[in-house]
Amino acid sequence: WRAVTKLGWEKIPALVKEFNDSQTASIALIENLQREGLTSIEEAIAYAKLIELHGLTQESLAQRLGKGQSTVANKLRLLHLPEIVQHAILERHISERHARALLALKNEELQLQLLEEIVEKHLNVKQ
Repeated sequence: WRAVTKLGWEKIPALVKEFNDSQTASIALIENLQREGLTSIEEAIAYAKLIELHGLTQESLAQRLGKGQSTVANKLRLLHLPEIVQHAILERHISERHARALLALKNEELQLQLLEEIVEKHLNVKQ
C-alpha cells in the first residue's frame, strides 16, 4: 500500500480471493515458514499446526513444502523436549544440533542439567 501511494498510483492490478479461516491460517503459516531467520522451534510449531489443520502426514506436509520427510520429522521431534529447552532454542541460546543431542537423553532432568552446562560453558555439540 505504501509503495503504491508513494508512486501516486490510484489503481493496481490485483486478484481478490476469499478464504475460510483454515485456509487463511494455512497461508499465514506457509508465508511465515518462508521467512528467513526462523528458529527450529518456530518451524516445528508451524509444521505441527499445518498437520493438525489439514490432517496431513509428515510425508505429505514435506511434499507440499518441498522438504524432506526427515527434515519435517526432526523438527517435530523438538516439540518433545521440555519447555525450558524449547525456550532456549527460541532465544538462540542453543542450536538445533544441541537440541537433537538432548533428545537422545530420555531423562528430562539430565536434559535440563546438560542444557545448563551447554549454555554456561558455551559448549559446541561435539563437546
